[in-house]
Amino acid sequence: MSGVITKCIAAPKAKTRELAVQIILMYIEIEKFEAVQEEILKGMDHKNPKIVSACVSAVTQALRYGYVLNVASQDFVL
Repeated sequence: MSGVITKCIAAPKAKTRELAVQIILMYIEIEKFEAVQEEILKGMDHKNPKIVSACVSAVTQALRYGYVLNVASQDFVL
């Protein structure tokens, strides 16, 4: 999952980005959301702003599709 976050989610090609988000949503769907949540939170702390914005977008899409992520509010405090 870490490779998807660091390499694919902010890739220059649009299809690669779309597939990365689909992989993340599939992992959440098969109830491996603990691993996804950990890696997305690591991605939100990344120094590359493209990865950070893509992780926020992936979380937004997951919430739109009705997936519930257990994220504490202190994780988002800057």
